[in-house]
Amino acid sequence: MTSRCYALDGQPYANFDRYIPCNATAAANGENTACCAPGDNCLSNGMCQSQLDNKRKANIFWRNGCTDPTWNDPACPKHCEGLDGPLTHGIYYCLSKDSYCCPTGPMNTNTIINTTCCNQPDLTFNAPDPVVYTIAQMNIVSTAMVSAQGIATTASGSIPTSAVPSSSSALTAFADPSSSPSSSTIPFAPSASPASSSSSDNNIGVKVGVPLGIALAIALAVIAWLVLKLRRKNASHYAYRGHGGLPETGMAANGQYPAQVKAYEVESPAAEAPNGDYMRAELGTGK
Repeated sequence: MTSRCYALDGQPYANFDRYIPCNATAAANGENTACCAPGDNCLSNGMCQSQLDNKRKANIFWRNGCTDPTWNDPACPKHCEGLDGPLTHGIYYCLSKDSYCCPTGPMNTNTIINTTCCNQPDLTFNAPDPVVYTIAQMNIVSTAMVSAQGIATTASGSIPTSAVPSSSSALTAFADPSSSPSSSTIPFAPSASPASSSSSDNNIGVKVGVPLGIALAIALAVIAWLVLKLRRKNASHYAYRGHGGLPETGMAANGQYPAQVKAYEVESPAAEAPNGDYMRAELGTGK
């Protein structure tokens, strides 16, 4: 078994990345598996469904490829064999348990529900209800397996709640390997991560975040204390030097101001007394 995907006639698809093996475990162990387009849901009945069709609950599915070029492995059912060629083929779910049909000719994927071929016995077949077990990813070795989700059908014939889609407006029920199949036109879906991985990531985030937060809080506290200390020091310095609205000129050596300083009185450094006090001198009247 190779990791390459083959059409129903045993021919490999032209582009290796067009269809990729679904079951990573099987591929790693040398076993066969069905192939789906990257980002599509891989179903337990060998079919594929796009994420878009799954979300809008469309009844559109696909048979795409297999890693077994002979298609004799049970992992790759030959749904719709002999219709419109050996390449990828669209499939409609007939809204009743285990019932599907193979449309012929143009296939309009804009229609959410289409059961036109379900009334033709030669086009219908039975297959197990689909169960999503993984999402097709480029790296088949590290593909994360998604826990199986059973698709329940009600008595009224509801559509399966899990499966895969195409975003192109109109496609044929069969496609050339060299052309883009319907499911390959949709955006790639994000890789599914196991729950344990998410839990582990959360634990790592907590272990890193808590010490970081504590260190940041301590740093902020130290900065605040230093700023407060600096402000107090500056405030004391300003008070000593005479700031705070009072003029510094005329301060006595003891740090006090004269009791009553009149507008026509100024201190003169030249008249400084030996004891450090200033002597007052009256300004001349100009006469």
